[in-house]
Amino acid sequence: MLYLLRGTLNEIIGAMAIVAPLGDDARLVEVMLPSYYATELAASEGTPIELYTIEYLESHAQGSSFIPRLIGFPTLEARRFFELFTTVKGIGMRKALRAMAASPADLARAINERDTRFLQSMPELGKRSSETVVAELMGKVDAYVRETSGTPGAEMEAKPTTRIESAAAQRAVSALIRLGEAENDARKLVERVLAGDETLTDADAILAASFEAR
Repeated sequence: MLYLLRGTLNEIIGAMAIVAPLGDDARLVEVMLPSYYATELAASEGTPIELYTIEYLESHAQGSSFIPRLIGFPTLEARRFFELFTTVKGIGMRKALRAMAASPADLARAINERDTRFLQSMPELGKRSSETVVAELMGKVDAYVRETSGTPGAEMEAKPTTRIESAAAQRAVSALIRLGEAENDARKLVERVLAGDETLTDADAILAASFEAR
């Protein structure tokens, strides 16, 4: 199963990214994106991209045939939110991608605040489905809520959060987890290292500094 895709963003078509994988000049890969992220990438064609991915089989013709699909996210945190979001009754893969017209942080805040009006402003989410999302995910999305100055959609202010969500930081966290570190401890360690040295932008350098700081 593909875990991480690195390459060049060739084109954005609707909510689909066309990616040229790193080191492969003969192949282009279609990657479905959550709506909010496709919007963010609209002006980034031709730039390097890194996506944390989910692979699944989409059924067609009443389940008699299946098509492989690939979904991509900017961070592990965004991917985990999506996986949690799709546990809600009636929220499938494609519906969740369209419904995520706001970031995981904004959606999580709305869920915790029972703001069904905000959720209903998302594509695919009506009154009943918004209430179901709140009922099933209330209390499960605390890890995705970020302190903002106002209502969902406001600009994030927490600088440590921005650092830990960078692609390099996420790779360092993943490496620490693979080496046996608990996820929460790995994230705190990388966050502490980056807070002490903002010049660290490479995953290997962050990982080495984390080993020294343990």
